[in-house]
Amino acid sequence: NDASYDYNNHRFEINNGLDCSGFVGWTVYNTLNTQSGGAGEVYWADDQASWYAQKGYGSYTPYGQVQSYEPGDIVSLNEDGHVYIVLGTCSDGSVVLVHASPPGVMISGTLTPGGAQSQATQLARQYMQRYFPDYYNRYNSQLDRQHFYLTRSSKFRWGDNFVGDPDGIRNLNAQQVLDTLLAQ
Repeated sequence: NDASYDYNNHRFEINNGLDCSGFVGWTVYNTLNTQSGGAGEVYWADDQASWYAQKGYGSYTPYGQVQSYEPGDIVSLNEDGHVYIVLGTCSDGSVVLVHASPPGVMISGTLTPGGAQSQATQLARQYMQRYFPDYYNRYNSQLDRQHFYLTRSSKFRWGDNFVGDPDGIRNLNAQQVLDTLLAQ
């Protein structure tokens, strides 16, 4: 959409864009399927991580017990009705993530677990500005996420039998992941 688009006029509309659970479900569906018509992968955001584990796709870490994050983890914010995909972690404990949140799909960074400015927020801003400049210029104030994105969460991690890692993405830090995904 152009600069005149106001996402506030379209919040909570069914079938008119992606919300967080729709984005994650769309991503999972397209990861697991090569043809249209398969079972849907969208669920309630705050339970989406546990739902994928219940379906046998991988493992689940309950609320309050999450200790670490890896690229590809799906994180449900259990008190906040939100879900996101981890792109990578930074040495200060912050996380770069991709999610759909008004005004749209974006790369964001969490603050540190203690609530300070972080490497993840710097990386999110840097990469959004470089690769998605129009979006960045309109919505850059939306890219920083609070530390509760780390502390109020449960986590789903893919099992190797569903999503392998032939390129070793799980062993990369956030900047290396962003370079791998975007700098091609």
